[in-house]
Amino acid sequence: MDHFYYQRIRALLDRGDIKVDDQLLVVCGTELDREVLVAAGCASGVISNIDDTVPGAAVHPFEHTQQDVEALTYTDAAFDWVLVHHGLHHCRAPHRALAEMYRVARRGIIVFEPCRNVLVDIGRRLKVGQEYEVHAVAANALAAGGVNNEAIPNYVYRFTADEVVSTIRANVPEYDITSQVEYYMEIHWHDLRKKRDRRPLWLARLAYPFLRLLMCIRPSLANTMCVVIPKSEKLHPWLQHNDSGEVVPNQAWFQKFGRAE
Repeated sequence: MDHFYYQRIRALLDRGDIKVDDQLLVVCGTELDREVLVAAGCASGVISNIDDTVPGAAVHPFEHTQQDVEALTYTDAAFDWVLVHHGLHHCRAPHRALAEMYRVARRGIIVFEPCRNVLVDIGRRLKVGQEYEVHAVAANALAAGGVNNEAIPNYVYRFTADEVVSTIRANVPEYDITSQVEYYMEIHWHDLRKKRDRRPLWLARLAYPFLRLLMCIRPSLANTMCVVIPKSEKLHPWLQHNDSGEVVPNQAWFQKFGRAE
C-alpha cells in the first residue's frame, strides 16, 4: 500500500514500537483507518468517531464506538496506543483533544496531521491549501464533514511538531517527554479539481516537481507530519516520588542549586 499512513504504521511495527496485538484506540476514525491498520497487521482495539454514522461492520475486526476526542469516556491508560489520522483539525479545541489522547494511552500516541511552516502558509495564501475545510462539507451534502463533523466548515488548524510536543509537556509537566517526527508532502488533487477557479490546480501541477525535490532537501517543509510521543514515566531530575507514590519536588536537587529554603 503506497500511503504515508500505512508506511509509518508499518515502520513502527517493524521497529517493535507497536505490536500487532496492542490495543489501539483510533479517534476521529473512518473506514480508511480500518483499511490501513489491517493491511499493516493491526486488528485489535476500537475505531471511534464523534459521529455514529459509520457502521460497525465497516471497521471490523475493530470495535466501533461513538466518542468525542475532546472528552473521552475511557479511564487513564485504557489503551496501548491512541491514534489519530487527520482528525484533530476538525475539533473546536485540538489541544484539549491531544491531552485526552495522551491521558488514555498506556504506551503512547500517534498523530497524523497537517503541519504548518512557511511553505504551507504561502500555499494557503495562493489558495492551493484550504484555510477552512469547505470541500469536506460540500462532499457531505452540506450536512457533515466540518467542525466536530457538523455542517460548519472547520478551520484547518495546522500544528508544528514542536507544538504537538509542547502541548503534551504542558499537560504533564512532571515527565520528560520525547518524540519522533516524520514528514510527507500530500497534495489534495481531488479538492483542487473541484474548484471553479482552475489557477490553484495549475499552480500545484507546475510546482509539484520542485516540491518533491525540496522535500528531499528539507523534509520539514512538507505539509503533513506524523508525530509519535511515547508515554513517559521518567520524572524530571527536580522531581521525585515520595513514600506514598506522589510526585513532589526533589529537595536535594533544589538545594544543590541553592534554590530551596
